[in-house]
Amino acid sequence: MDPVTLVTTALVAGGAAGISGTASRAAQDSYQALIDAVRRKISGGPEEDQARPEVLDAYLADPVGHYERLVRTLVAAHADRDAGLADAARAIFVLRRRPAAATAWRAMSSTPLAVTRIA
Repeated sequence: MDPVTLVTTALVAGGAAGISGTASRAAQDSYQALIDAVRRKISGGPEEDQARPEVLDAYLADPVGHYERLVRTLVAAHADRDAGLADAARAIFVLRRRPAAATAWRAMSSTPLAVTRIA
């Protein structure tokens, strides 16, 4: 997945988890850190290249309607070359998987295993 798609997808995934109330505090903090990093990225640079943070706010409110605009803004801000931003986006997916992995592990460890003795 390219870095810009990774960031836009993580913003939607993190928002969905936060809205549902199922996100852990760590996931909520990571989501907010991603939003802050994107906001800084698109707000920086010379005046003529400066993207507006309103693009991010519009995307968070309506991802489908503002996807293309945010992608153009991220590319213009060189977010596709920002390893730190990509790492912040990946953290959203890692933290979202942890509860499912923990539930699966608990289910597996509560199932008795048959042990076969080899003579």
